[in-house]
Amino acid sequence: MSPINFKANYIKPAVVQKRLIDGSYADSKGSFIEFDYKNKKDMDSLKKVSEIWGAGTFAYDIYDESDRASIEEDDTKHTYAITKQKSGFNNVDPYEIMGLAYVEEKSPKEKELVYLQAEPASSDICEDKPIKHIGSTMLDSLKSISSNNSITLKSVNSAIDFYETNGFKRNTKGSSLEYIWNA
Repeated sequence: MSPINFKANYIKPAVVQKRLIDGSYADSKGSFIEFDYKNKKDMDSLKKVSEIWGAGTFAYDIYDESDRASIEEDDTKHTYAITKQKSGFNNVDPYEIMGLAYVEEKSPKEKELVYLQAEPASSDICEDKPIKHIGSTMLDSLKSISSNNSITLKSVNSAIDFYETNGFKRNTKGSSLEYIWNA
């Protein structure tokens, strides 16, 4: 019999770039984790992130979809995070989360990245970002756990260059905003 796990699942280390006092950036290690929808603490952390990051971010949508997946007990839906935490994943600190992603398994060979959100203070519109490469680190982490799958997504116009830079190609079978990454 398998043990029951009621904490966020650590998947692998994640490296982002942290801004130093002199304005340069250096590697900073964090963790790539998956939230456990059965864990009230994990769901509370997701809700708190959506409140901290505020209205107008995908964090609200990620929390809503995660909450729905929790209620439906749908194991084809997953919420991932890049966090500054390196341990203690039975209590994920919402103030340490740098990025979130919500992914749905569409088939055994295809995952859809529905939402991707970096903490707003580190978005591309901020000139003095305290941390950068959160989105790219999230995509690289998702690719690493999708070695036999493709990842599809529907981009917003402002993110097309970001996805193309990170190896996604326009899906010629879909709309101009549909992109795919193949393992």
